[in-house]
Amino acid sequence: MTEEKTRIHTRISPETEQKIAAAMPLSNCRSQNEFVEKAREADGFVFATPVYYAHPSGRIFSFLDRAFYSNGRAGMPDAFRFKPGASVAVARRGGIISFRDRLGRETLLRAPQLSLFRASTDNDRGNGNNIQQGVYHLISRHSACSDADIQQEAGRTTLVYRYTTPMLPDFAVTVRYTVHSQDALDVTVDWPGLPNQPDMPALGLSFQLDPRLTRVRCYGYGPDENYIDRREGAYLGWHSWNAADGMTRYCKPQESGNRTGVQVVSVTDADGHGVEISGDNLEVSVQPWLPEELEAAYHPSDLMGSVRTVLDVAMFRKGIGGDDSWGAPVLPQFCYPADKPYTFTFTMKAL
Repeated sequence: MTEEKTRIHTRISPETEQKIAAAMPLSNCRSQNEFVEKAREADGFVFATPVYYAHPSGRIFSFLDRAFYSNGRAGMPDAFRFKPGASVAVARRGGIISFRDRLGRETLLRAPQLSLFRASTDNDRGNGNNIQQGVYHLISRHSACSDADIQQEAGRTTLVYRYTTPMLPDFAVTVRYTVHSQDALDVTVDWPGLPNQPDMPALGLSFQLDPRLTRVRCYGYGPDENYIDRREGAYLGWHSWNAADGMTRYCKPQESGNRTGVQVVSVTDADGHGVEISGDNLEVSVQPWLPEELEAAYHPSDLMGSVRTVLDVAMFRKGIGGDDSWGAPVLPQFCYPADKPYTFTFTMKAL
């Protein structure tokens, strides 16, 4: 949109990097003070930074901390009070933009990962499915963002990432992030189909969230865990739980805690700040443990204190099986062939 349509006038300072570098020594605050003086004339701010190990650069943090600390002192008016601000940090190789809650705190601990497998259930171990899903574990954990593209259309910005692995050179999963408002974006996952492979255990994205986000509220089937072939006893409605209770305490930790038919789910801290996911008939789990941690544990007591909250958002998860005996395979109507293409979209919103 043009400045005439929006009536918003912007200024980009190409010398910003040099000024920030010049302001780093404690004895040199001239460039910092120049920034604060210009800030008094502005109505809003956007700070953009390169990303190092999924984190904004130390220079921008140090510069802004010192600018905010010195601002408003010595009787000078506050240059930032009541003015909107935003931060933009695009991790091109990591495959995600920085996602912050309404208070500006980072929500994601790391870039999202493909979620195409699950921790083995007792039935999986009985029928050999835990071995068959190995290729999906490989794609989920050993894919890299090999290509990134930025697209502009109808006033919206879309970041497109392609995930590939050397084990499957002609195969790629595409994830798109479309920013459509100041606090929300649409996430689209495209699975092109992979021939000559076993049925897919799942298709989704896994988000490792800040561990302070522990309160879960969901509209879907519940109140307890349920799967596509295990939900006759569940009902559709609002359900709440703590992330630590998202794992069902089986004697041997395993895949558990899934909810089907989810339309909206929020994961927040005690003050209600965090992230909200909405979509059509999603499958969601929220718990403190990664699938690998569940797989490695022999008893629930083996799972010690967690350092994350794991939010898994999926288009589907394969059924559990075991209808007539331990190890009985999943019925065909609850399986998802890998050679078919799949696409799903959900919205991610800051709270």
